[in-house]
Amino acid sequence: MVKVGNGSMIHIFTFLQLLLLGSLIAVSEGSIFSRPRRHVHIVNFLGYNISLNVHCKSEDIDLGFHDVSYGFKFDFEFLPKIIGKTSFFCDLKWQGKFHSANVFNSRADSERCAKNCYWSVESDQLCTWGDAGKEVCTPWK
Repeated sequence: MVKVGNGSMIHIFTFLQLLLLGSLIAVSEGSIFSRPRRHVHIVNFLGYNISLNVHCKSEDIDLGFHDVSYGFKFDFEFLPKIIGKTSFFCDLKWQGKFHSANVFNSRADSERCAKNCYWSVESDQLCTWGDAGKEVCTPWK
């Protein structure tokens, strides 16, 4: 049997308390260590009877192909990486037209899209806004 002195017991007890406290801080809501789930919403505003084909993927995940009717949306959620960059790109196709968009980039969108990123696909432009509410539209090239 190993004998542990009072000084060693105090160090072990203190270490366990700090370990427990650190674990609670790391998982608590609003912690600097927490990673909120992000939600991306892509809405079809191309026009009545125009279907939008969406294919989104990241470096790690392929979300497949989705047909989105006018006025409806395709959405997905994910946890950003702890280390490194999280990016999602989407290919957008309709009536013989093809465009690609970076719908989430953790280095650029973390504050703008604290929880939600919204995208409106229109015939002449792509618009986006986040939780902050400021809408930015870019004409198609």
